[in-house]
Amino acid sequence: MEVAPDFVVAGHITLDLVNGEYLPGGAAYSALTAARLGRRVGLITSFGPDLHSPIELEGVQILAIPSPQSTVFVNVYHEGRREQQATSIAGCLRAEVVPPNWRAAPAVHLAPMLGEVGPDFLDAFPKARMLASPQGWLRCLGPAGRVLPASWNWADQAISRLDGLVVSSEDLAGDNETIGRWVAKIPCLVLTEGERGSHVYFDSKQWYIPAYFTEKVVDPTGAGDAFAAAFLVKWSEGASPYQAARFANIVASLVVEGKGLAGVPTLAQVKERLARSRLEEISDGGS
Repeated sequence: MEVAPDFVVAGHITLDLVNGEYLPGGAAYSALTAARLGRRVGLITSFGPDLHSPIELEGVQILAIPSPQSTVFVNVYHEGRREQQATSIAGCLRAEVVPPNWRAAPAVHLAPMLGEVGPDFLDAFPKARMLASPQGWLRCLGPAGRVLPASWNWADQAISRLDGLVVSSEDLAGDNETIGRWVAKIPCLVLTEGERGSHVYFDSKQWYIPAYFTEKVVDPTGAGDAFAAAFLVKWSEGASPYQAARFANIVASLVVEGKGLAGVPTLAQVKERLARSRLEEISDGGS
């Protein structure tokens, strides 16, 4: 009998076409990151027969809702910016399938790729510190499957129940008004800006955490999901949000140096990079 997970992820494992090769991605990055950082991970997902449980996720308990097809993205990068097209979408996830022993998990990451995680998940884990990466609630499908920005029409409902959000500046397209509104309503918000680092909004203050310099970016896909998972791992273990963001920046810097899930680091690799990092522990951004 498998031991109940202490870290649950909800979101699609995807197939991402990058440079002519299909690689597993999406919530797989979050689940594998948490597992390699020492957590017992359960992943609630959906995919079709075109995607078998990737061997890289061995050790992660996978609860998969059957679907005739998987979520498949075609990713094209232009000067660091990503353009996406979805050629197929897996089924929506339902909180009713969550096993009773998973519901006691102390840490939960909601990681939707394209709206597959709904509001029913907000009440499914009453004991959890719950963090969301809202990218999949901030986009929709346009003509020919092109992924476009969209309004998150139940954002207020979610933010009133969540403990934290990790959102990228790309997802919000510089919408400072929305950031300010969310910051006022949620205990912790982290705004990530890729190679420019991240901003942590917590306890009525804003803090800037610089990124770790990476000499060569091999594959930026999944870095945001890995960052969010790493942040939640450390935050749920008692680190401050500022320390958790610094740790997560290091994790993301290692992820982009490898191809696909191969870049997701072990805890030992993260500790090694932290030890030789010259980043300031915390830089006060004011406010």
